[in-house]
Amino acid sequence: MATSIAGIDPLWGDGLTFSAKELRQLDVSGLYPVVGGAGPIVVAGGVVPGSGGTPLKVTASSGMNVSVAAGFAVMQGTGTADQGAYRGGLATAGTITVPAADPTNPRLDLIVAKVVDNGDATSTAPVIHVQGTAAASPA
Repeated sequence: MATSIAGIDPLWGDGLTFSAKELRQLDVSGLYPVVGGAGPIVVAGGVVPGSGGTPLKVTASSGMNVSVAAGFAVMQGTGTADQGAYRGGLATAGTITVPAADPTNPRLDLIVAKVVDNGDATSTAPVIHVQGTAAASPA
């Protein structure tokens, strides 16, 4: 009969090293509610509330541009069941150019925070435009 179960080392331990996955699991799951789901550590993702404005607020700008306010978000990893969640976002506001509308039908576009985890220093967390499909009743 086991008298203990080995866990992930505590973040505050001197001289310890951690994998990126362990850091995600400890950092984000310790700060955000774990909601269960496909893996052991699945958090409720979304925009992190902040003071001094509306984090990651998207507003129409000039021409075919939208402005995105500074702010941060939590994005649940989906590559493996125990991937953990990521924090990313914008330290300063930015502008995204949106492609021209369809001349006949409306479309629904999204501005999303996303993680590209390449497993190395080329990993990123951009805020991007996702173009919808124009249709008489877009979904």
